[in-house]
Amino acid sequence: MTVAKSWRSPSAEYHNYMTNILFPVFSNTFMSLSERENSTKDFGTFLNTFTEFSNTVLQEVGPLTFSGFLESGLTSPFTTGLVIEVSYDDHNDDFNKLKTFFYDENFELVSKICTQYGFSIDKNAPWRFVADIGSEAMQEYIFGLPLSGIEPLDVNDLTDCEEPIVNDDINQRNEPSAYSQVVGLESVLRHSPGYRPYRAAETSVYSRQPYETVFAAAYRDPYELDIPFLQVYLLDFYNRHILKKPYYEETPQNTRVCNPSQTVLIERDEASPSVYEVFSRKWALKTYYMLRCEEKKLHKSTKEKTKDFRNYFYPKGDFKLIEREYRRKSLAPEEKVDRSIIDKITDYFSETITPQGETIKTAQAERIQTPPLPPTSMPAPNLMAQSPQKINGLTRSEQALLSPSDKIIAART
Repeated sequence: MTVAKSWRSPSAEYHNYMTNILFPVFSNTFMSLSERENSTKDFGTFLNTFTEFSNTVLQEVGPLTFSGFLESGLTSPFTTGLVIEVSYDDHNDDFNKLKTFFYDENFELVSKICTQYGFSIDKNAPWRFVADIGSEAMQEYIFGLPLSGIEPLDVNDLTDCEEPIVNDDINQRNEPSAYSQVVGLESVLRHSPGYRPYRAAETSVYSRQPYETVFAAAYRDPYELDIPFLQVYLLDFYNRHILKKPYYEETPQNTRVCNPSQTVLIERDEASPSVYEVFSRKWALKTYYMLRCEEKKLHKSTKEKTKDFRNYFYPKGDFKLIEREYRRKSLAPEEKVDRSIIDKITDYFSETITPQGETIKTAQAERIQTPPLPPTSMPAPNLMAQSPQKINGLTRSEQALLSPSDKIIAART
């Protein structure tokens, strides 16, 4: 079985839509009126014209933003990376679907194999296989199976530049294997070490939220690209249009009746990306908001739109919270104390913060004011030790313990 169709780049699909479908409608149809053509003198006036065009195209042709394009039926399911087809057959030929696929004797076997590997068959196109992220079989391939005593090889891994690792070494083809843990498929041996981005998400097999895990790790929110993409195509539309029609007509005002003014041709200047420096970010966000409201068919009144702008650009509630927080605080900037590196090192070794948040002095001991002792009275005279009485200049102990020669020396002192 050979794959006939697979992943397509969503940005390439969007580019094809904008350049081959939307631009011809704008340049050949919408700009065919001479008033619109002559009112478009530069990029600024072009934006006014394009605003009028967007109100028409969103109703009759299709979306303008990248997000709107991906949400519409104009984009292919191949852009998700979850779909493959094994035939180029016509989707409208229902008789061929029955004869070639549904009535084929191997169709039941193919359907069973798809289920084992976590794929579903599109009933409207039986040659189309869709990865079912919610199935337990597919989750075993996504997150990997526990391989007892075997380290998984980096077969399904990425390089530091997030490029897939392609290893054609025959020794690496025998990946570590494990039997499926899905009920009814316990005899199926899977080569499923898993994929590092999904393993890092710490989501186990049979998770209740596999979609969030996969989309967070492998997909990007398209709204991040809406404004940058739209700015590129607006500039491209303008430059491509003036390349086809570089001049516009203008009739100078003349009050003289005898010599009426004659129409003159004025050449338009090509625009560069720096032209957006004239327009603020507020303009870009406002334009994006208006387009997304129309694409999602959010029929908001002018009052509601104004309220949304005010809440986004001037969030009064957040300002009130900040005002309450700083009401009793001084807004004067703190003066910086110029300290030497020795002071910083001393401070570092002099204080230690415990896990409980207490600060303990270590190298520098604080000066502790020791309180004075309480007043005490003098000892009683009768308790004081009296001097021992001496006989012939010697005490009783000296008389008993000293030799005769030592007694003579002690008596002299």
